[in-house]
Amino acid sequence: MTFPSPCTWIDGRAEQSRTDDGASLRDPNTGAELAPSRSSSSEQIDRAVGAAAGAHADGRWSSLGAERRAPFLRALADGLDARADEIARLDAINSGVPISVTRLFASSNGDTVRSAADRALALGDAAALPADGRDVRIHRVPWGPAALLMPWNAPSAMAVKKLGFALAAGASAVMKPSPASPWSALLVAEAAA
Repeated sequence: MTFPSPCTWIDGRAEQSRTDDGASLRDPNTGAELAPSRSSSSEQIDRAVGAAAGAHADGRWSSLGAERRAPFLRALADGLDARADEIARLDAINSGVPISVTRLFASSNGDTVRSAADRALALGDAAALPADGRDVRIHRVPWGPAALLMPWNAPSAMAVKKLGFALAAGASAVMKPSPASPWSALLVAEAAA
């Protein structure tokens, strides 16, 4: 059985994760070694955070507005649907959760992102507030990049939910999967790219 090569996604591009952490990914059911583990280097993390901050600062994502972000989110959802079987398999192997459960999560990942897009569209980018006849509006503006930390036990479901809603809100994001179950996050990043 082959497993994804450990990589770090920065600004839509994958590169090999540079730090050999000396650990191994293990089967949680048997303890058997599955593959060597690698981590992002400090330099890669700095570049990933810098890329997310840059994407926010220059407005290429944050200034699009909900209507212009929605087609990109729907494309991400389609990409997740296309990878659902592999995501389910990798989540089951990494987390020890039965494949029947990981298939349920993986098959709903695309719909989670579609829901985030629909909610952002329903809320809109601005709305009037009741203010005794005065023109008062609330503007929904992303504050900046989101740091997304994933658990080991529902890796793709949490990655997709956090990423989908962050992106729908206009925030760029940096995802940090659990070192115990990183593989499906690679497929989520691939679909996003």
